[in-house]
Order: sequence, then C-alpha cells, then structure tokens
Amino acid sequence: MVLSLLSLNVRGFKNVTKRKAIFLYCKAQVNVNCFFFQETHSSEEDFDFWKSQWGSGNIYLSHGSPRSAGVAIFLHNFDGKIVDHKSDTEGHWLMVNIEVDDTKYILVNIYGFNNRTKNQKFLTNINHKIINWKQMYATDKIIVAGDFNVVPDENQDRYPTQHNSPHFNKIISEFSNSLDLIDIWRRQNPNKLQYTWNNSQHSQRSRIDYWLVTSNLTSSTLNCNISHSPLTDHCAITLALSPEKNQPKNGTSHWKFNNSLVNDKNFCKKIKSLIPEIKEIQYLSPINRWEWLKFNIRKIAIVEGKILARKKRQEQTEIISKLTTLCNLTQLSEENVIEVNKLQSKLDELYTEKAKGAFIRSKAKWMEDGEKNSTYFFNLEKSRQRKKTITKLQIENSLVDDQNNIKDYITNFYKNLYTSQYSYQNTLLFERLIYDKVPKIDKTFRDLMESELTIDELDKAVSQMASGKSPGPDGITAEFYKHFWTDIREMLFEAFNECIDEQMLSPTMKRGIISLLPKPGKDVLLIDNWRPITLLCCDYKILAHIYANRLKSGISQIIDESQSAFIKGRHIHHHTRLILDILDYIQIIPQESLILFLDFFKAFDSLEHAFLFNALKTFGFESKFCNIIKMFYKDISSNIALNRGFSNSFPVNRGVRQGCPISPLLFIISAELLAIFLKYSPDFEGINIFDREFKISQFADDTALFLKNKNMVPVVINKILLFSRASGLTLNLKKCEILPIHTCNQSIIENIPVKSEVKYLGLIITKNSNDRESVNITPRLKTIQKTLNQWLGRGLSIFGRILLSKAEGFSRLVYPCHSLYTSPKNIKLSNSILFKFIWKNKTHYIRKSQLVRDYKNGGLKALDVESQIVAFRMKWLKGCISQPHSMWYHIPNKLFGKVGGLEFLLKCDYNISKVPIKLSNFYKQALEFGKMPFNHNFSPHNTVLWNNRFITVNKKSLFMSERYGNGVYFVHDLMRTDGRLLSYYEFVTKHKIKDSSNCYNKVCKAIPIPLLNLIQNILQYNEIKPQLSELKINNIPLKDKKCNNKLITLTFKQLIFCNFSINNRCDLETTQMNKSFSLYTKYPLPPKMKETHFKIISKIYPVGDFLHKRFKFESEPCIFCSSETETLEHLFYSCNQVKIFWSDIHNWLSLKILNIPFFSLYDVLFYMENLDPGISDVINVVIILCKHFIHLCKWKNTCPLFSIFLNYFSDYYKCLKCIPNKNKKTTVIYQNISKVLLF
Repeated sequence: MVLSLLSLNVRGFKNVTKRKAIFLYCKAQVNVNCFFFQETHSSEEDFDFWKSQWGSGNIYLSHGSPRSAGVAIFLHNFDGKIVDHKSDTEGHWLMVNIEVDDTKYILVNIYGFNNRTKNQKFLTNINHKIINWKQMYATDKIIVAGDFNVVPDENQDRYPTQHNSPHFNKIISEFSNSLDLIDIWRRQNPNKLQYTWNNSQHSQRSRIDYWLVTSNLTSSTLNCNISHSPLTDHCAITLALSPEKNQPKNGTSHWKFNNSLVNDKNFCKKIKSLIPEIKEIQYLSPINRWEWLKFNIRKIAIVEGKILARKKRQEQTEIISKLTTLCNLTQLSEENVIEVNKLQSKLDELYTEKAKGAFIRSKAKWMEDGEKNSTYFFNLEKSRQRKKTITKLQIENSLVDDQNNIKDYITNFYKNLYTSQYSYQNTLLFERLIYDKVPKIDKTFRDLMESELTIDELDKAVSQMASGKSPGPDGITAEFYKHFWTDIREMLFEAFNECIDEQMLSPTMKRGIISLLPKPGKDVLLIDNWRPITLLCCDYKILAHIYANRLKSGISQIIDESQSAFIKGRHIHHHTRLILDILDYIQIIPQESLILFLDFFKAFDSLEHAFLFNALKTFGFESKFCNIIKMFYKDISSNIALNRGFSNSFPVNRGVRQGCPISPLLFIISAELLAIFLKYSPDFEGINIFDREFKISQFADDTALFLKNKNMVPVVINKILLFSRASGLTLNLKKCEILPIHTCNQSIIENIPVKSEVKYLGLIITKNSNDRESVNITPRLKTIQKTLNQWLGRGLSIFGRILLSKAEGFSRLVYPCHSLYTSPKNIKLSNSILFKFIWKNKTHYIRKSQLVRDYKNGGLKALDVESQIVAFRMKWLKGCISQPHSMWYHIPNKLFGKVGGLEFLLKCDYNISKVPIKLSNFYKQALEFGKMPFNHNFSPHNTVLWNNRFITVNKKSLFMSERYGNGVYFVHDLMRTDGRLLSYYEFVTKHKIKDSSNCYNKVCKAIPIPLLNLIQNILQYNEIKPQLSELKINNIPLKDKKCNNKLITLTFKQLIFCNFSINNRCDLETTQMNKSFSLYTKYPLPPKMKETHFKIISKIYPVGDFLHKRFKFESEPCIFCSSETETLEHLFYSCNQVKIFWSDIHNWLSLKILNIPFFSLYDVLFYMENLDPGISDVINVVIILCKHFIHLCKWKNTCPLFSIFLNYFSDYYKCLKCIPNKNKKTTVIYQNISKVLLF
C-alpha cells in the first residue's frame, strides 16, 4: 500500500459549503488516503456531522476555538490499521499511530504558534510525546506536517528575505535534529523557491507548511509537492511513500466497468451503434460475436472513462497550472497579481459550485433512498473495514509476512485443493450401495430440465441479478446488462444456444477470480479460515441462473426433508429446534445416545465434478441437462486476488464455485447421496424416538448425526470414508464434535472431542435450558443496542429509526427466537431497546400501542417484539398441525398425542400448568400464545371434557385416550337428555366402552356442579348437538395458506393492543383521516419533512402550549407574533404572520392553478381534499413544504416569508429533478410541478 498524505491549512471549516467544497477537492486527489487539516475551528458538537459529511473513513479532531486553531486528520480509502491517537485540548497538535503493511508510523499534525517562545515550548512538548510513542510502539518512522507558522530557512523560504545566505530557524532545527527529521521537500528541491502562503497582494510569501520525516523514510519517498488549493490562502502539500522493500508492488488491477457511464449520452450512443455493427459480422459465430462485443465494450468504456475523468479535471488542472507558473515567478507585477487573484477566485468558485451541486445531488439521493430499505442507507453506518487481505499467514508452524512467500503458498494451496483426485472405482462401489434407494425425478420435472432455452428465461434471470456486486474477469457489471438489455438480449441468447449446442462455454465465461474472505470469529492466520468466493462474469451467471430457477421448481422431489438448505419453504431453525426437543425430553431418549456434529474440510471446494455428474444421472436427470452442467465445469480456471495483484491462473478440476447461482443446488444434490447411504445402512443405528429412527439432519454441509451409542461412531466414520473416497468431501475430525444427550464420562471418542455444549448453525446448543437465552439472546441484545446507538448521531427522523429498529435491531433476533424459548423478560427488554432508540432515549411522545399501527390508523408500523414472537410460535403450531408426519414435528406431535393431539388441545379450554404432560418452556410458550386467538366463546353445552382447566383431578386436567377414541369429547356426552349424568351402566352401554365404575365416577366428580347445572338448564329446553370449534384466525382456517405471518401478526396486535385498527389521534372523517395519515408517506419528501407532518397530525409537535401541558414548562408566547399562546393551530395557521404567508402561498398557487379554495385549518394541519386529481398531490406536497418551512423559521427565530420560501421550493424542485430512478408517484408529482408551478 502506498501511504499518500496531504496537508492543508483550511482557514476555518465552519461554513458548510466551504467544508463540502474542500472535501470534494481532497477526494479528487488521486490515491491520497490521509489528510492533515489545520485551523479547522472545530468543537465537540461538529464531530458527528463532519464525519457523516466526509463519508467513509475515520476522522480525528483536536478542537480549537470557533475562530482559531483546531487540527484534524481525515482518512479516505485507507487500508491500514489505527493503533492509537492522541491530541491536546487547544487544537494545536494531533498524533495518530497507524500500521501499514505491518509497519508502524507516527503521524503528527501541527498548527504552530506565531509567538517564538510559545512555539519553542510547544515543539519541546511534542518532542517528548513522540519519543514516548517511539518507545511504546517500537517504531522509528515519524511523519510531522502542518502549518508551523515559521519557515525552516529565512533565506530560501521567505519573500522578501532579509538574508543573503542560509539562515535556519533554530527552533525547527533543534526539533528536527532531536528526532532525526528531514525537510523532505527541500531535500528533493534544494534550490527551488516555492511558497505555501501569500498575502492578497502577493507582496509577502513564505513556506510555512512542510513535511518533516525521519531519515529512514527518505528512500521510500516517491514525491513531495506543493499545489494550489481552493478557498484558502495556503497551498496544499503532498507526500507519497512507497511500500517497504519486502512488499511487492500492486499487480495489474481487475478492470471494472464504471457504472456512471450508462448516464453518459456519448458512451451510450457508441455502444448502441456498436451492437448492430457486430451483429452484422456473419463470419463470426454467435459466441465469437458476443466475445468481440464484450472486448469492444471494455475498450470503449476505458477510453470514454478517461475522457470523462479528464473533462472533470481539465478546468481545475489548467487553473492550478497557471497559478503555479505565476506564483513561481520571483517577482509578480501588478498584472500578475490581478491575474493570480482572478485565477484563485475562479478555483474557489469552481469548487463552491461543485459543493452546491453535491448538496443538491445528496439531498436528492437522500429523498430517494435515505431512511429506506436500500443498500445506500444501510451502508452509511458500516464503518469502513480494513480491506480483507492476507498480510501474515501461518505456514508450517511459522508466521510468515513475506508477501512473495504468502502468494506462492496460497496459490499452491488452492491449486492443490482444486486438483481432482477422482476415483472411478470408488464412485462405482458407492453407487452400487445406494442405487436402488435413490428417488427419481418425475417426467414433468425431467422434461422441464431438458427443454429448450427461452429468451423469457433470460429476461427473468437478468431481473434477478443484484446490483452493486463485483463483476467477473470481463469487468462488465449487472448494471450494464440491465441498462442495455433490450439491445443485447438477442445476441446473448444466440451465444447461449451455441454454447449448449457445442457443449462449451465462451473463453471469458470459463474464467473466475477467487476473492478470499475471512470466516467470522476464526483465526485469520490459518488459510483454512478464509472462504474462497469466485467472481464470475455476468453472462455466465445469467445462464446459471436460468438452470438454477428450473432446478428449484422440482428439487424437493429428490431432496429429503432432512436437508433444508437452499430449498423454498424449508427453514434452518427446524434443525436446531429438533436438537433442542431431544435435549428437553431426554427421558424419552435411550441412555447412551449421542449427537455427532460433522465438519467437512472445504466441502464446496472439494466436490469431485465426475461424482456430481454421476449423482445427476442417478437421480434421473437426462443427457441434455447433464451435459449443460458438464459444460459449466469444462476447462474452467481461476486466479486468486491477493494483497497485491493476482496469482497465476490454474485449472479448477473439482469443487462447485461459491458465487455461482446453481452451485448450492448442485452441492445438496450430491450431499443427498450421503444422507440416503446412511439412512439405509442397517448397521448404523440412529436414535429411536417414539418408534421413529432419527439418523441425520443436514443444512448444506453442516451435518448432525443421531447415534444410538458410542459404538456407532466408528461405524459412521467408516461409512463416511466410503462417501469421501467417491465424492471428494473429507471429514475434518479436528473440528467434529460429539454432544452426549445424557451424561458421558469420556472426553474423546474416536479422536473426536465430547462437549457439553456446541455451536451449531450459529446457535450455542447447551443441555441446560436455563442457559440458552443467556448465551444466545443476551449477546445479541447487547450487539443490537451498540449498533443502534451508533446510528443515533446521524440525526435521523423517526421513520429512519423505526426502519433501523427492524433491520438492524430485531432482525438479529429472528433466527434464535424461532428456535429458542424467549422469556417475557427478554421480550420486554428487546422492546425497550428498540423503542428507546425510536425515541432517541428521550420521552416517548406516543404510546407503543399507537406507534405499531398502520399509517392510516395514525401509526408508523413500528415493530412489536411480542407480536413477532407470537407469530413465530403460531407458525410453529401451524406447521406441527399441518405436517403431522414431518421429522421436525415428530416429537411434539407424539407428546401432544397423549392429550388428543395438538389440534384437539388447541380446541380445549386448557390451562398450561394443568395439562397432564410435561411441557418444555418452548412448548409452554407456544400453547400460551396459541390460546389467545382461539379463546372460544363459552357455551356450556359445547364444554370439552378433556384438557379442561376446570375439570381436574389432583390439579391436573383429564384425558382418557380410550374414551376420546370412542367419540367422548364433551361433558354433554356424559349426560342424559334431561341433563342428569348417565349412570355407569348407561355410559358403558351408550358408548360401548369397557371402563371401571371407579374411573367413571372420578371423572363425573371432577366436573364442577355449577357447570352441570348450566348444561342441565339448557337441555331442559333445547335439543343440542355439541361441536368442536374450528381453529381460525380472523375467520381464516389456521391450515389455510392465507393464514400467513402477516395475518397472524396483525391479529395478535389487535389482541394485544386495544383499538388497534382505530385511529383515535384526530376527529376527521374517515376518508380525510386515512389520506392525512397515509398518503404523505408516499410523497417524494425528505424524511425530516415527513416527520414534521407526522408530529403535527399526531398533535405532538413541540409548540409552547404542548410543552407546558406535557412537561409543565413555562408557557411561551408565539415565536412569530410574541403576543398569543403558541398552540399548534396558532403557530401553523392563525398567527397573523403565518396568515400573511398562507395568503401569499394561495395567491401564488392561484396564479398557476384556477379555482383553488383558500386553505382551512384542517387543510393545513391534515390534508386538503376535494381537489382535481391532477393537482391534489401537488397542492398537498406544497402545503407540507410550507409547514416544514414554518417549522424551520420557528427554530431560526425568523418570520416565514414567501420570498424566502420560493428559494426553498426551488431547491426542492432541483432535488426532485436530480432523482435518477423516479417511481410512478414521484414522476407524476415532478411532471405536474413542472407544468403548473415551474417559474
């Protein structure tokens, strides 16, 4: 990595436009990754906003006063590591210790004093601190820079000078000598006269900004320059250091298409004219035409990209070049001074306009994607991580940092990994063991896989491609394909058909670039802990997507339910829940049972291609599809993206490429053969639970085996060895683990460690049910709180905070809460964390019950954790009832079968504590929540006899399977037509049940007498037939597909929160109320503007009257008229100053649009109805803009003036115009504003 630095005295950073302009100037400096700023005038309150305006990269500030001092170090595209940082309290120095390529540097940013005595004391103090850090961090590489306010040499570095020979500054000389520092610019330019500061007349000039570096860095210095910069009277000084000698220079970079070119008319014109030209080249085959097109796309993109970049820099470069030429003159004439000032003003104006344009584009981007479910928004707070590169590696028990050795080792490692070790004999042997056990695909699915490619499938595949992803070796991105899709689709379709016919991919489709990503929480010094992701060309991925889509439609025919990965409708939490069920009910598990967790070494990367092809045939896939899969892997190759450059290309003869759309499906097809082999192996005995044998559970390559006893461990290892020899997947015994279900005295079985808890599929599985929450939920809650708190500094609106409470908050709990019992304490704590964040850890102005409602009902769709947990449990109950034969629900269904089955139990009036079976906490919670929507209306004659909370013996409900099986469900079934209880003989005769009289009498005595009396009274007058109630949620049967998560969550919100579907925030008519509370959310408005409108319509806007009533603050008069109490109605409507403003707005609109009625109070506060549909949205958008303008005026303590509002509205329109991908609503509003309000 080249460490490139720039230092600049900015002469004040408080002005937001100037700061933005200088930020733009800095980021335009190619390859500079560290910036020193002096005279920033910063304070503590500036940090968050400056950081957000700077963007990605750390910033460090030493604060001065509002008018002087202040230094800062800003990082941009910096791939090194920050070790430490330190600063003073007066804004004169800042030290940062960084590590680049395993070399530590001490960076010191200085703003010197104008006073000699202060400067001497100041630099002496810095000297001591640097020496201290040199010893602490064992480094002698020091870089000091900034505005020293003194020149090194009064003869060469000041104009006019009073000396004829060198006259070095004693303070700087002593400081430099004591630390072995060298003025590197002067070392490189011994006789050059160039200055970094001048007064406005250029009569005084000096070089007071410079770099002092230790002598051991002089040989590493690539360049050190002085250059003019905008909006300051100081020049920028730059320094670039080369990497250490043992660090090789960067190799050829991977070219990537510049997506901004699709917005360049000239580029698009050239591409659109190129495509028909290449189509007409008849002597080229479709594949060669396609490859020739891609080659020319790259060629044009490179040329046009350079032209575009040159155009952007041209004006700036010319100005700076002229300035440098003039300022290097020994003496400047009056004309020279005028010309210099003109050029400097032009440079200042250039960057000021750039800043203003950037503000407009930034606001437009924020309006489009800010505080929405977009990559742009969520990437804002992702602190720039260090680039995932390997700088050190453990090689043969030695720590190696030489990059050449690391490169050779990694290349050989992956070259060997992808070298085939296939054995036909071993595959044949394995196939014979399982061939007659393997299921076959049906004819419909087989015909689909064999059918011809269609262009509609290409269209679908392109629409599925994610934007913002790294492209493959050809560098052409998904954004390019989407933009030019109508132009290139036919060419690509023809090329694909030729590939299929010839059974050969095009040259670029065969190639891949392997990017190594570290596995989270693993030791990055071990090569095993880096995951190889292959970057593939988009055209290849489109073709793979097509066949992946086909495969998904029928793959469940051949993949058993024990494998859940990559198949729609199957879930990861089934696996963890099954294991937890076993641990919760160890009394039903045989004594010596074990669970063996397998770890395969580089599973995806070691699958033999020939084994995969054979697996497809075994499952019944025919030749055409099999040949297409063979084509995907024929003669393919990859190289590895390393710290600097790429490895040599090598063939990939085994493994499915991670990054290929079809790879996961092909892998689970191959892994299914292992599951079939083990399931049908008679000498492998699994765990028998309620007459069902459990043997295997798979999620991709994560495999859990259920073993009858320890004797099964060597059996399954030997069987897996047979699979390994055939498939290439080998066990990593060091990472395999055994979890005994009961106690186990052994610590190792067959060289596999025996654990009391294991981490499986991201959850820590422990036998102690009380510990599961603390090890799985509690750490996640802490992470949520930390993550959300990082967002608080961004000043987001309530809309953004609610979105983040879901996306960065509860999303982290979804998976564990599906599998684990979640206590009321943690549900409450989760809700508390999320809603405290929503209200910025301050007063909650609106109740949670209101905030969780839909927009039209006055809420903001906030997430309630309890409702979500209830939905998860109801989903589990639904699955348990709907899939009674599924392995995932076998244990609960057998347990609930002891009380008539889960479906029957839910129809009973049960009490969890009285149900006559042992219930785990998870089951208790499911039944507790399950009772809520099924609170059946009490009808005495429909009273179910079994599992009834009121009919108990020894405090437990009753259930008798024989009587239940013979149709005895209700209390009514024990009664005569006159309402009296049947005698024992009458009961036995009626129901044909052999039962003891004592048992019958016990049941009869358990029925409460008041209940019997109620039923008896009914039977005296009515002939009744009791019926079991149906399980419905909102009148939709539980088993129905329409009974989905959304419906369940909505139902439970209605149960949990009173009047959930009613808006009690205002007294408007329903239509106007719904529009007022919902339509604004779809308008193209900044989130803060929407927040202001929401506060107004919800009557929580902080006017004086509200604050007085809510918090007993002293009642303040209106900020505008200073005479009346500041109520909501007064501030936004009836204040005299505001009335004038609304009158001006109405007059302005009336000039553009005829017959607009004057605004009423409700029109202003809520929504203006009864307007022409073509202008309704525009008028209401203008009203919301006006309200937000009044809001801004209130906090600026200025009256709302129409003339100023027009500028405000003009900025809004410019932002609207800049939104590139307008949705339908935004487009209509923009067009209508352009037609009727543009001025």
